[in-house]
Parts: sequence; C-alpha cells; structure tokens
Amino acid sequence: MELQSDDKIASLQSHLSHLNGLITRINTIRKIPGLLLTPSTFTGSQLEQGFEQIVDLRKVVEEPTTQESLKLSHESFQRKNDDDIGIKGRILSRKRRRPPSPVAGSPRPFTTLPDRIFPPSSQVTPLMLSELPSYIRSHNATESPVKLHIWTPTRNTEGITSFSRSKDVIVRVTIKEILYAYVRMGVEDPVRVLSEASNELRQGRLLMESITVFGPRERKSPHSQSDFVVFQKLSQHIAWMIQAEPDVELQSIVGMFGAYESLFVAQCTGCHRILSEEGHFPPVCRIWTQRAKESNQENSDNILDDADGQWEPRHRTCFSV
Repeated sequence: MELQSDDKIASLQSHLSHLNGLITRINTIRKIPGLLLTPSTFTGSQLEQGFEQIVDLRKVVEEPTTQESLKLSHESFQRKNDDDIGIKGRILSRKRRRPPSPVAGSPRPFTTLPDRIFPPSSQVTPLMLSELPSYIRSHNATESPVKLHIWTPTRNTEGITSFSRSKDVIVRVTIKEILYAYVRMGVEDPVRVLSEASNELRQGRLLMESITVFGPRERKSPHSQSDFVVFQKLSQHIAWMIQAEPDVELQSIVGMFGAYESLFVAQCTGCHRILSEEGHFPPVCRIWTQRAKESNQENSDNILDDADGQWEPRHRTCFSV
C-alpha cells in the first residue's frame, strides 16, 4: 500500500511539474503580441524566435504526457466544482425551506371577521371619569382574577387625585403570574346635565385609546412594548379590536381580560390546539360569540361567559374556522 501511495504521489508531482512548465511557456509567448506593436524595440531575429516558440508550444501541448496532465487537471477541477455546488445547494435549500402551511398543499383563505368584537354596548353603562375610582374599588372587591389600579408617574407626588385634572387616564390591569397591561383612556369634554332639580356639570366619559400588554415580570412603562413576541401579538390583537369598536367601554375591556387567565393553557376553539401550527403561539385572541340556547362545548372550561355571549380563545389564523 505504501509503494502504491508513493507512486501515486510521484506521478502527481510529475504532472504538476509538467503543467507548471507549460504555464511558463504560455506566459512568455503572451508578451510577443505587445512587442509587435512597438517595431522599434523588436528586431527580425526576435520575431523569428517568437514564431519558433509558438511552434514549440504546439508540439509540447500535443505530447501525450501533456494531454494526460491536462485531462487529470480537468477531472480534478470538475470534481471540486461538483462538491462546491453540492454544498452550496444544501445551504440554499436550508435557507429556502419554509414552515409547512396550515393546510397541506394550499394556502389558508382570507379569515373572516367575527360578527361582534365586544358584547353589545347596550349591556354596559358608559363610565365617567368621576366614577372611575368607585368602579375600581368595587371591581377589586370581587373574586375576579383581574385587578385594576390607576397608574401615575413615579415622580407624581399629588397621588390619585391628580388624575381628575388630566386629559387622559392610565389604568393598570393585572392578572397574577399571567400578564399586566396599561389601558390608556382619553377624557371627553365635560357635559352639562340639565334637570328640574339641578344644573350639574358632569365630568366627561372615558374614551378608549390604546392598550399595551406585558409579561408579569417585565418592568416597562406604558409607552414601551413587551420584549416577548406573544405579548406583542396580544397587544396588536387588542389594538385591532379597539380600532374595530372604538366606543368600547372599560367594563367590556375588563371582562375580556378575564378570559386571558387561561392564556397559556386554553385550547383554540377553532383547531383545538394550544399552540398554533405556524409560529407555535398560544391563542392570543379572544372572540365574543353569541351564546347558543343549547350548547355542548368541549372546551367549556376555557370559555368565559359574559351576559348573553361568551369569550372564546382563538388563534389569529383560526378566525374563519
């Protein structure tokens, strides 16, 4: 085996040496055309010598040894290219690989929007700014997992009374170990209420502006966003809900947040999965649906009843299911 290996190395070195000599000859002949352009520096004997070199090069190229060396060189170069193409092809195939579609062989159709986003407004009394503290106290006294607090900047030394003079109010919504959210509301201009007994100037109604959701252990301000994609998607979904129904009341928002106590354990009522097929996210959407007279829900533990309807967990891609 060692003798065969030595012979192979010696043959390879001989071919390389032969090819290096051929390259040297070619580089020498390449200079001749440039010299022909300057006849003053090129004599007749040099011209004759140049043609002789070209004839000699032709003879060297036609030799069997040179042909064999060129053939081996071409085969080696071709193998290297094939290997490079194979490696690059595998890299490109990995880069172009995409997650499987939810429906094999076909993209998902456009998802239809639900009939209603929140419970009917007729079931909720508009909340005024002056009524907010009493509403928060009465709500926090219940057994609801959702707790409310009025948020003020840490540098504010006037306490909770300062919010009454503000043009906007921020309420912090907390579900222990699940999430917390900042609910920003504007204040409508005061309205004068006329009656036989009084001429009362009533403080304005609270108008929903934005909601930002965060993880339970994040320390963020109302003007920032969560570092976790699941809470970013949840904030985007709630923003879409508010945009669809801008007149929604705080009571409906609090009722919706109550359905998020099961955020990470509830099954989607569309696909009956906890994690979505694309992205592997929990069902961050909550859809209010009209309650059927006779219903037999498999996921009844994950559905929160509210008046004549119920909040159902859904993935964003399962709206049409």
